[in-house]
Amino acid sequence: RAGIEVLEAGGGNGGETETARLTALAPELGRAGLKRLAVQHQPDTRIHVVRSDGTAAVLISDPAENVRCWIEIETDGVIEDVVVMPSAEEDAVYYTVRRFADGGARRCHERWALERECRGGALNLQADSFVVHSGAAASQISGLTHLEGEEVVVWADGSERARQTVADGKVAISGAPAKAAMAGLPYEARYRSIKLAYGARKGTALMQPKRVNRLSFLLADVHADGVRFGPDFANLTPLPAKPAFAAVDPDTVFAEYDFDGAPFGGAWTTDARVCLRAEAPKPVTVLALAIDLETVER
Repeated sequence: RAGIEVLEAGGGNGGETETARLTALAPELGRAGLKRLAVQHQPDTRIHVVRSDGTAAVLISDPAENVRCWIEIETDGVIEDVVVMPSAEEDAVYYTVRRFADGGARRCHERWALERECRGGALNLQADSFVVHSGAAASQISGLTHLEGEEVVVWADGSERARQTVADGKVAISGAPAKAAMAGLPYEARYRSIKLAYGARKGTALMQPKRVNRLSFLLADVHADGVRFGPDFANLTPLPAKPAFAAVDPDTVFAEYDFDGAPFGGAWTTDARVCLRAEAPKPVTVLALAIDLETVER
């Protein structure tokens, strides 16, 4: 997901029908209680729902791509409210988050970064409650009093820099001074597939022993270490380095990436799954996965 920028810190029926239908299939999404709802229309339909437990869930609907899914969002704080402001390019999404740092609580009004701001480049805006430096080359980022004492990730002049701890509202930029830099809270993006149930010659593979042998990727705007994969989140493998990539900088962001058949290392089980994990501030867009699934012949 995109990062969320802190801007201020201080002491249609169709969408509703869609939400009701999909929560019926995943009732746990509303189990904590729903507080606020706001609808985003650009770049696609996204219904932001703030839940009573301080988390949020976002329903994404894109009929052209046949996409309908929920994304659950947690951050280091309590999400209290959401507002969407219309815009031609991409609607502006604002969250109000109560954050706890340096022994106190503070409400932050935070704006989601635009998708085009989360594809690498000199300034990549993927972190929570981040602030930005832009201008003359600097060796530190200030304006982080709302994250005092917190460890933050740093992206500067096109690469990830070492994590830092906020002190006196500032963090150092490791390495060379930067003209464009961002610092904010780290987060993980996790994906776990449904129970795999295809590839068998004799009926469904749902309850048959099976294993994933290889996994093929089609990615865009991906950092060299932008995503890891495996059968579960405790056993993840970095992206394989294609021969042409062997000599590139480890902070390279590839505009496109395809790899046919990375070894997966799956075990024989009736519950084979594919897990992916990405970490801020390294970008990745997953376009497609092709799964080589082997089943037991009966």
